[in-house]
Amino acid sequence: MPDGLNVKAPQWNVTVSNLYADEMAPITAFLDAHQGATSFYWTPPDGVQGYYRCPKYTLSPAVANLRSLTATFQQVFTP
Repeated sequence: MPDGLNVKAPQWNVTVSNLYADEMAPITAFLDAHQGATSFYWTPPDGVQGYYRCPKYTLSPAVANLRSLTATFQQVFTP
């Protein structure tokens, strides 16, 4: 049986779709700068803000010059 606070950490699958490369660039730059190790402050759809990390993301090939990104945000309990 797990002990302690925050035993279960929420995670969210986040998708950003149909953006041009120049619109997607700030998002990938942000995620790359954090390298999956540094947490960032984010508000998920349920409205409860917290610190999250993005250990990986996938960028789809361009279709009609539009790209999509899929990422997993995992909540962490220390910044």
